[in-house]
Amino acid sequence: MKSTQKLLSCLAPFGLAFLAGAAWADATPAPLALRAAQDYAQLARYPHSSIVIEAGGVDPLLDARQPSRQSRLGPNGAGPRLTVWASTVGALPGAAVTLFASLTHTGGAPSLVESAPTPGSAVTGAKVGGELIGRTLGALGTVTYRDDGRAPDTLAGDGIYTARYTLPARRAPALGTADSVMVKVDAVLSSGELRRAAGGFQFSNPAARLTGRYTDAVRDGNLVVAAELEVLAPGRVHLSGTLADALGQPFAAAQAAKELAPGKQWLELSFYGLAFHDRQVSGAVSLASVALASTTAMPNALGPVTTNVHTTRAYELVQFTRLPFDNPDLVETSRRLQADALRAPTLR
Repeated sequence: MKSTQKLLSCLAPFGLAFLAGAAWADATPAPLALRAAQDYAQLARYPHSSIVIEAGGVDPLLDARQPSRQSRLGPNGAGPRLTVWASTVGALPGAAVTLFASLTHTGGAPSLVESAPTPGSAVTGAKVGGELIGRTLGALGTVTYRDDGRAPDTLAGDGIYTARYTLPARRAPALGTADSVMVKVDAVLSSGELRRAAGGFQFSNPAARLTGRYTDAVRDGNLVVAAELEVLAPGRVHLSGTLADALGQPFAAAQAAKELAPGKQWLELSFYGLAFHDRQVSGAVSLASVALASTTAMPNALGPVTTNVHTTRAYELVQFTRLPFDNPDLVETSRRLQADALRAPTLR
C-alpha cells in the first residue's frame, strides 16, 4: 500500500489514474495481482519525471487544469439540482473569473462539458447569488448570476446562470502562495424553494513566471527543452510540459522542480527518449502546453497554462534512446505482485 501511495504521489501532477476500473472488479486475487504487476511493469519503463501518452490520449497538463463541478439536490434528494463551477482552477491577481451555476430537473451527475442542459431539463426564472470567501483572506465579495444573455452570460433562458468576479490585486496572497476561494451559491426558485451548493478555485500569486524563451537539444538520448524563468522570490518552482507531434497529438509529458533564487534562470524538462519510439514520432515537435507553479507552500500557487509556445528542431528517431528506464522501485513492486499472484488461491 505504501508503494502504491508513493507512486500516485509522484505521478499526480500528470493527472494519471491507473490500476483501476475493470482490474479491481475481478473476483480472483491472482488475475488482480497479475494485472497490477503488468501496470507497474509498464510504468517502470519511464522515470517518474516523464511519461508517454497513449495514442488518442489527452494532454495531462490541460486535463489536470479542468475545473471540477459541484452539485447538490434539495432536501431528501428533491430536484431540481444545482450545479456550480468556475472557469478556471487557478487565477492570478487582477484576473477575471467567470462563475457558472445551472439548475436542472435531471437527477444524474452533471457533465464536465460546459453545455446547456438537455431540452426540457433547464430550470429558469430563479434568483441566483454567490459569495466568495477565501480560507485565509476571508470575505472577498458577492456576485449576482444572470441568465439573460448579457455578458458574461451567453444565452438567455438556457438554465446556465453566469457571473464574473475580478480578483483584487490589493488583496492578493503573499508572493509564492495561494488561497483557496470558496464560492457559496444560493438559488431561489420561482416557487420560493432554496437550493445551495459550493464550488471554488485557487487565488494564486506564483513567485515565478515564464519569459517566453525556450531552447531544445538531445542529451543522453532524451529531448531536453529548457525554459527561461523570471523568479521574483526564492522558493521551490515546479515546471510541467507536454509535447505534441506534427499533427498536434500529445505524446509525452515531463516535469521538473527546483529551489531557485530570484533572477532570470533556466529550468529543464527532460522528455524520456523511449516515448519517441513508443509513439513513432520524429522530426520537429511542439511544446504544446507548459505551466509553472510555486510549490513552497500548500496550496500550490498555479501559474497559467500557455500553449504552442515552442517548436523544436527536427530530430531523427535514432537520436533517442529506445532502452527502458527500468525504474527500480516500480520493477520491484511488479515482481512482488507477480509473486503474490503465484501464491494466491484461484477462486472457482
